[in-house]
Amino acid sequence: MQEEAGFLLQEEKGNWYGTRPANLFDGITCPEGYFKRDEREFNKGCSEAGLSCKDNYGCFCKPCVKAFEVDVYELAPGQADPHLVDYFGASLPGCEKISVCGTIQQRETITLRVYDNMGRNDAAVEVVTHAADKNNSLPVKNIPGTFAYEFSLTGDRTQVHVVDILVNGKSISQSPIQVNFIPRNCEAIAGIGSHRVPDSLGNCVW
Repeated sequence: MQEEAGFLLQEEKGNWYGTRPANLFDGITCPEGYFKRDEREFNKGCSEAGLSCKDNYGCFCKPCVKAFEVDVYELAPGQADPHLVDYFGASLPGCEKISVCGTIQQRETITLRVYDNMGRNDAAVEVVTHAADKNNSLPVKNIPGTFAYEFSLTGDRTQVHVVDILVNGKSISQSPIQVNFIPRNCEAIAGIGSHRVPDSLGNCVW
């Protein structure tokens, strides 16, 4: 149990030794592909699971969550980001390499968020899109006081944008991802029976 929790480690020569963390949270070592939960979630883990500790004992429950080193995901307007609120699920959202990370109609805007689970301060996050024969660098803004960043993408043509995400000059493991622009729904705009259809630039025409 101590080995699984990361309190008991093995040297290259095969010898085992115990760590001496200042507290339970600092002593947790997560397996590959997992990251420590935020400390506030760590402290609530047992009560969330309906478990209690006896007096003078420390305990923890599910201290690690499955995630990429850097998660990229769509965040709909008004949707709470599970990376920034108390979250006790088994894994955090993150698009896989080459997957379609979002689908949007012509002339609309999609916002994607980037979260650095490595917790690097002042990370330099870059986003470059490739569509047809054009490459564009998109502005990226940090969510103040967090390891979250976000960028928005819009387009008037029906095509796939291939999106590269770099952190401190290096592509993240699941880069690139894709954003798919589909034909505009003109009937939703002009009304059913309007017989309007989107042209190549997303304008609703007869």
